[in-house]
Amino acid sequence: MIRRSHGDETQHPTVILHNGAPVGFFVLRSGEVVKDFSANPRALLLVAMCVSHAHQGKGYAGKGLRQLQAFVSEQFRDRNEVVLAVNEHNVGAIHLYKKVGFEDTGERKVGRLGTTLVFSLFCGEAEG
Repeated sequence: MIRRSHGDETQHPTVILHNGAPVGFFVLRSGEVVKDFSANPRALLLVAMCVSHAHQGKGYAGKGLRQLQAFVSEQFRDRNEVVLAVNEHNVGAIHLYKKVGFEDTGERKVGRLGTTLVFSLFCGEAEG
């Protein structure tokens, strides 16, 4: 995912570090794809949230997500929301997203892997 993001200005890959070592990553998307999940022109779409198998269960996903609001406010000053879609059967991820502050928008999407729930995280006032 990170390699695929290179050269695409709508994809913003970010590595999650612990003590300077990579433990996971996520990609924030901008552009037209975001409109499928939010009417907010200042929203970003969180995709490909992943913690390496060796580091799963250690809380790194939660720690990374808890820093997302500040990260977006600092690195994407013109953005004020992060949205994501999660499969309705991925109970662990749904619990984690709620725990770190994401809210269920009530919107549902039906795709090739079933129904997904759309979540949103407000990241403060955007510039511009």
